[in-house]
Amino acid sequence: MQAAVSDLIGYQHSRLKRKRPMLVFGFNDASHGHAEIASDNLRVPFMNILHGEGHGFELTEGRLGPGRSHHCLRLRVAAECGTHMMVERALRTAFGKKIAQHGSFQLDWQWSAYIKERKLGSDHLEQTCVPRDRRIHAAAAVMFGIGYNSDG
Repeated sequence: MQAAVSDLIGYQHSRLKRKRPMLVFGFNDASHGHAEIASDNLRVPFMNILHGEGHGFELTEGRLGPGRSHHCLRLRVAAECGTHMMVERALRTAFGKKIAQHGSFQLDWQWSAYIKERKLGSDHLEQTCVPRDRRIHAAAAVMFGIGYNSDG
């Protein structure tokens, strides 16, 4: 098993080839966005290694973790907007009574799921401000946020 390493390499390096542009959320950011890069027999000087051998994933995780929380919060806001739209719809009248009284409207489940996800998200944000182990809170917030938004 090889150790993960983060390093600095100039983009114009002779053994670094840009294979093709990548789509990001379905959009083509060609010439300035993300790309698939291939390295053929690339040798990296020891001075270019960041944070030591075996700590590459640690650096990457430190950069990506806050983004995960950000996107979960974005999903939470979208879910809250959807829930409020459901409330407005439930209050409309159809066939002489409110839509919520027709028996097939599951607003209570949607709202309770939203409250649970909001609590997990706020717990996770509290934990990120305190320097201690927070992986369980992050995983719960991410997994419940994804499940909540895709189920309903």
